Amino acid sequence: MIRARTLSNASLHRAAFLTAAAVAISTLAGCSSGPSTGDAETLSFEGLDYPSEIDVDSDGNVYITDWGNDRVLKLANGDSTQSVVPFDGLTSVNGIAVGNDGNVYVSDGDSKDGRVLQMSADGTSQKVLATVDNPTSLAVADAGVVYVYDFGTPALRKIVPGAKGREYAILGQNNLPDADEYFNDVAIGSDGTPHVVTGMPGPQIYVAKTDRALAELLVLKDQDRFPTAIDINSAGDMVILDHKHGYRILKVANGSTDPVVLSFGELNKPSDVAISDSGDVFVADRNNHRVLKLQAKN
Repeated sequence: MIRARTLSNASLHRAAFLTAAAVAISTLAGCSSGPSTGDAETLSFEGLDYPSEIDVDSDGNVYITDWGNDRVLKLANGDSTQSVVPFDGLTSVNGIAVGNDGNVYVSDGDSKDGRVLQMSADGTSQKVLATVDNPTSLAVADAGVVYVYDFGTPALRKIVPGAKGREYAILGQNNLPDADEYFNDVAIGSDGTPHVVTGMPGPQIYVAKTDRALAELLVLKDQDRFPTAIDINSAGDMVILDHKHGYRILKVANGSTDPVVLSFGELNKPSDVAISDSGDVFVADRNNHRVLKLQAKN
């Protein structure tokens, strides 16, 4: 998900400091219980400073980019103690995705020297897959094919492991002449195809039928919403972060076009969503410095 188009890192860090100070003052005044979580629970991540992007693997392990601390954290399914995914040299970590093989991918940097990085499943080997102009959201399909949104171009780029000339642009403004040129997020559908979302001139979710052709889905079409993040699980169920009227987390079951609003309490500038294969939904509640989980109902 794209955080902002105009703010520099310095401005964002200054805003982070001011918000943290306000939280501290509120706590001293006796408001220590924190904002409500609705039907969700707060996961036991510690020391989060503006958690930004989130993903969950096929085993239910949760990964979060801790933007303010330039690190990536993992919380194993059923565990209460976080671990650090040992990426080295992060400066402004953005998107995150986990492959079926356990490899972890992140986008890092907000300039022409931005990078797409891969960490091996055992945490022993880091690779630079590509240099991208201000990379943001990313997703990984089968066989380690990575899709990353190049905000600086702007275009969606495809990185094919082991291929000659493996990194190339596939979708840009020429594919969407009547829409906003900026994609807010990218996700992989249950059939392995990349999906992208934009909010202007109206809420639009597209599936890439080929590397050059998009087809619009009926989900959210003509509704008064502004989707900024999406995720899709192996069953084809979709979750959407809607910023139009406050902050709402929507779930759309596979085969449906009607979103259901989920109960996540008092969110404060949430930045990303994820859904596990079992249907649990996760939210990076950025300015509340927490990660929430809503367990699927049987």
